[in-house]
Amino acid sequence: MLENLRKKNPDLSILRISDPEFQKYGRVLKGYNTDEITKYMKNKTDIPEEGNIYIASDSEMKKLEIIEKIKQNIFGELEIQAGYCNGNNSQLNALEFHKSPEVNIAVTDMILILGKTSDIKENEYSTEKTDIFYIPEGIIFEVYGDTLHFSPCKTSDSGFKCVVILLDGTNTELSDTISDDKLLFKKNKWILIHDNFTRLANLGAHKGLNGNNIKINY
Repeated sequence: MLENLRKKNPDLSILRISDPEFQKYGRVLKGYNTDEITKYMKNKTDIPEEGNIYIASDSEMKKLEIIEKIKQNIFGELEIQAGYCNGNNSQLNALEFHKSPEVNIAVTDMILILGKTSDIKENEYSTEKTDIFYIPEGIIFEVYGDTLHFSPCKTSDSGFKCVVILLDGTNTELSDTISDDKLLFKKNKWILIHDNFTRLANLGAHKGLNGNNIKINY
């Protein structure tokens, strides 16, 4: 799969999540049995015909044993939400960050495009500073709180499925209080978008991504 992606995207450097370059963005988690949650995702969740679907919190998923272990080991017993992002995305469009870790489980093969918050200058970020990672099905990994990320990109026509675990309340609507921080978009969610990402531009997200709006061919 990776070699095919590299052939289809000769102008992009697509790395493996096991490559040392990933270590500044996050870490692969070992010792977790993902069989139950993978079965749940494959049997109980769907990929929309177009676009993505993001469910911040799935009450049935939260009951699974692996979620409790992640709550203890990664979030230090703070309350978490467990949900998923399934879809057909194949382009960068935006980069967001949370001031807390995020745990993902790749239920299908997928691509993630990552950056660092330290490279944001005056609410602007160049997409040339990103790294692109191929993540095989079945990998569970943590993304650090200072890592820029957004929706996975699909590696085939069938789309992608990804578990998303975050501190409880993340990605929910802000109160009526107006923040001085232009990047704050939802609770514990700061975001920069590309000029042509009209869906979030229409909702007031900050247009701060400069450079190529990276697209993954498959």
